[in-house]
Amino acid sequence: MRRDVVVEQVTLDAGDYWLGDPCYVIKDEDWIPWLEECGYKTETNLVGEIPGSEHEAVGFATSYGDGVYPYLVNGEEVFELGVDAGMIGFVPVEYAPKPRGYVAELVTKVSFSRLTTVRWENGNFSWWGPDGDCEVKTDD
Repeated sequence: MRRDVVVEQVTLDAGDYWLGDPCYVIKDEDWIPWLEECGYKTETNLVGEIPGSEHEAVGFATSYGDGVYPYLVNGEEVFELGVDAGMIGFVPVEYAPKPRGYVAELVTKVSFSRLTTVRWENGNFSWWGPDGDCEVKTDD
């Protein structure tokens, strides 16, 4: 059996972001237009401007679709991320200052003090943050 390793990376600007499923943070009226802007029918990972705003959002595909996945800092789980759209990503807090209703419990805020490169590999992604080595594991 052969498993191809697929690696992608995105560099995010300094700032505050909601980490979690973008469907929890992107406004309902902007959700489908954002998916279309990103080419969701042909792309595994989505990066694009949220239509009608000046903000870009990122959505990385999980290994197993919907569920709950750990967000780890230096190997320690610090939060469980809920997923309903098969992806976890970053949406600027400036776009959505406060998540709607119950979804506030499914996303967490992360801050980058400088340009930060996020690396995605076969459903897992990682970056170096202000608190150290950060990762989201979706293939366990």
